[in-house]
Amino acid sequence: MPALAHDDNVQLLLSSEEVLKSFSTSTQELRVSFAASQIKCGACAWKIESYLQNKAQYLSWTIDIPQSTLSVTMSHWTDAARLVKDLSRLGFDAVPIRTDAESTLLHAKEFQAELLRLVVAG
Repeated sequence: MPALAHDDNVQLLLSSEEVLKSFSTSTQELRVSFAASQIKCGACAWKIESYLQNKAQYLSWTIDIPQSTLSVTMSHWTDAARLVKDLSRLGFDAVPIRTDAESTLLHAKEFQAELLRLVVAG
């Protein structure tokens, strides 16, 4: 159920062109960065890249495994909503982010949550 709520919230966010464009790091093209905490290894990156390579609407991308982020240049703003939905099907909950600072904050919060789980399990 939590993944469904996540998907609904992100889809609502991405349904507005103006909101999505506010996440773009370029005024010339639509380049959006996403935080996806499930990106933890080369296999995760390979899985995402394999998906993106088969889609013409995603012009270029970079995956930062240590930061668990994905930056994608798209041909149209509506492609972002499709990307989030498809990444969710692949097992990655992607959330658009505006800056590296937001990504670092998200990563730190997730690290704290995982550390707490480890302490409780121990």
